[in-house]
Amino acid sequence: MPINFVPNDPLAGAGAPAMRQVSALANRPNNRAGFTFHSPQPQGLHQPGTPGFLFWQCRQGAIAAFKTWESYAGALPRWFSGRRLHLVQNAVAEFGETPQPNAFYDRSSFSFFEFTQGGKTTFSGESTDVVAHEIGHGLLDAIRPDLWDTPFLEASAFHESFGDCVALLTALADPQTRQAFRARVNSQNFLETTAEDLSDAIRRFKPNHNAAEPRMALNTLQWQLPSTLPATGGPGVLINEGHSFARIFTGCFYDLLRELIGNNPTDTVVQQKVSTAARLLIAGARNAPDSTRFFQTVGRAMALADQQLDPHNERRYDFRGALAATRARMGPGDVLLYAPGELRHVLAVYPPGGPARPLSRVAPADLSARRVLVLGDVMLDRYVRGEATRLSPEAPIPVLRPTAKWATLGGAARKFQRARAELKALEKTATPTNRRLGRGSRSAVASS
Repeated sequence: MPINFVPNDPLAGAGAPAMRQVSALANRPNNRAGFTFHSPQPQGLHQPGTPGFLFWQCRQGAIAAFKTWESYAGALPRWFSGRRLHLVQNAVAEFGETPQPNAFYDRSSFSFFEFTQGGKTTFSGESTDVVAHEIGHGLLDAIRPDLWDTPFLEASAFHESFGDCVALLTALADPQTRQAFRARVNSQNFLETTAEDLSDAIRRFKPNHNAAEPRMALNTLQWQLPSTLPATGGPGVLINEGHSFARIFTGCFYDLLRELIGNNPTDTVVQQKVSTAARLLIAGARNAPDSTRFFQTVGRAMALADQQLDPHNERRYDFRGALAATRARMGPGDVLLYAPGELRHVLAVYPPGGPARPLSRVAPADLSARRVLVLGDVMLDRYVRGEATRLSPEAPIPVLRPTAKWATLGGAARKFQRARAELKALEKTATPTNRRLGRGSRSAVASS
């Protein structure tokens, strides 16, 4: 028996696929992570605003997000807290919780709420955007539980951004959504604008709240030191808070999608490029170490994953160029310059009399006719090798007995050394790095 389903958000607006009849997705297999449902309703063609519609809409959105994830990441056997988590489509009706414009994941449940203000009732569980976002929290927590209680704002913000990215990917798994999206990839559209209905509820509740307007993946927000940002701000203002700061990484991910998809794509191209971006995002989320500059470490992990997936750079797209275009958003430094890799990780090639081109698109044999410019920090990497046979009595730290020490060029200097390129950097007088570069290299730096 079919059900009524809204594949995006109740207030997605112009261009978004309308509510339609679909087959209800099957329950999750018993040997994989899944859900415990609350107050199941008879299956059928229920209308929005009814308990029947809310149950089946929320259920369908949650399972759709899970199916999308597993198509890129493989089967997930369990959540962080176990095989089944509660999917509560309306915590107000189910448990008597206070009505509020909210939704959350708390390691035991995915909870959604109702809220009435200004003569309108909003059910956060009716939005596939919101449901998929919360499922995204649970998925990330399953593979990176260390990020749950992180003390770093950027890691916390990445949790929120990952939820938004899962919502984008879930929407793009729907054929009708892709069809409507293809012609509007590079302009504001219903897909990159998320959780419109919930934002509208927040606006009716607190018009000046920072979340009183939807989060948009198509944005020009630039990375800033979080401590320099205000603690509060009006709708859409970038503030020192995880949900707000998350928009920077989400914007980078959406820019990557746009770069890969290109102009006038076919449906096949969209599916292929979305799959590429999703797999790299998941690899970055799995492998990036928790740090104060977590956006940057995820970007580097994505670049490394791309290199490992395609060591010869044979695919017909430039992932590194896409990240280079948004590197200013990722924080100080550059995800490309310090990612392990070969010459194609240098930013650009400047042929005589011609425009700059990403080095990843230049054959190594063609480099003899090019001038290569490397931009970045000159570093000196020091290494110590030794033996550790005991722990310090003052702390559980191994005591190292050094047996060898050496230093090598690092950062952009390593690229200079390997590519024999002209290095442009700010010279620091009498630094160990300059001494390590030697006379010939020092003159190259000074000439900049």
